[in-house]
Amino acid sequence: RLIISPNPTSNLVTITGGNGQPIALYNILGELIHTELPTATDHCQLNLSQQPTGIYFVKVGSVTKKIIKH
Repeated sequence: RLIISPNPTSNLVTITGGNGQPIALYNILGELIHTELPTATDHCQLNLSQQPTGIYFVKVGSVTKKIIKH
């Protein structure tokens, strides 16, 4: 089970349950804007501070979740 918190966020989000799989971050247009290879198998942090306010999608394996940045 993939958990993203806090959501909505202003900067950092923690992704739990990715089982060490690569993480892909997409903007609302579906453009890949960041990839992350977790060093821990159970959790990873993404820093969205450089991204504008909006809606993003995180894909881990076959699971996609929405993130709202305010």
